[in-house]
Amino acid sequence: MTAFAQATDIAALASIEFLTSVVGEVRDVTRAPMHSIGFSGTRFERLRVVMADGYTRSLVLKHIDPRQD
Repeated sequence: MTAFAQATDIAALASIEFLTSVVGEVRDVTRAPMHSIGFSGTRFERLRVVMADGYTRSLVLKHIDPRQD
């Protein structure tokens, strides 16, 4: 587990391999859009991360389009 990790693209942020490097051993990841008011084209996505021990973590990705910011 590391305090800092850099993904190569947005899709990599939600991959089991990348998340394992950040939060520890991951068994499963489920992605779902969040319905919220996004300014400047911002979108939010919730990641439901099931850890190897069965514990579930909830993470939020914030997608920002710099061209609209």
